[in-house]
Amino acid sequence: PYGVAKAAAHFAVRFVRQAHGAAASNLILYMTESPRRRPTFVLRKITRSVAAIACGDAEHIVLGNAEAVRDFSHARDVAAAAKLLALGATAGDYVCASGQGRSIRELAEAACRIAGLDPAGRIRVDSTLLRTNDIPSLVGNAGALRRLGWSSPTSFEELLREVFEHDLREYRAQR
Repeated sequence: PYGVAKAAAHFAVRFVRQAHGAAASNLILYMTESPRRRPTFVLRKITRSVAAIACGDAEHIVLGNAEAVRDFSHARDVAAAAKLLALGATAGDYVCASGQGRSIRELAEAACRIAGLDPAGRIRVDSTLLRTNDIPSLVGNAGALRRLGWSSPTSFEELLREVFEHDLREYRAQR
């Protein structure tokens, strides 16, 4: 139902734009992340696990498909794209993504390094967390949005550091 609703909304916006000349745009988002993202999503799950490891309360990050590739962007950058479209950029269908794919394993390893931990031996794959319909790679092409002047200034490392530092502070406060 979630996917059907998103597709219906996408085509409704496109119909209104094409049939009635409305200045309406679709913005297709990839992995939009920030410290406000729910902790059940993979980036937060990893940063919270690394915070526990850094505090000596855990030893491993437990993941499902560590080889899945995803495209992570900071919510701040995505909000800038939405603002650009809302303020009158050329109406159309746009993808908002960093254009850089990283495996979930790479994400976990980078989070360990940010925390000053050696990632070797820290990552465990739990087969009960594997999803049979998991798409191997989701990487977006924001070329059309970039041609309107949008950029994604927050690097993956900056995003990951910000979320990890938030989760470390939160973890320590809850101990």
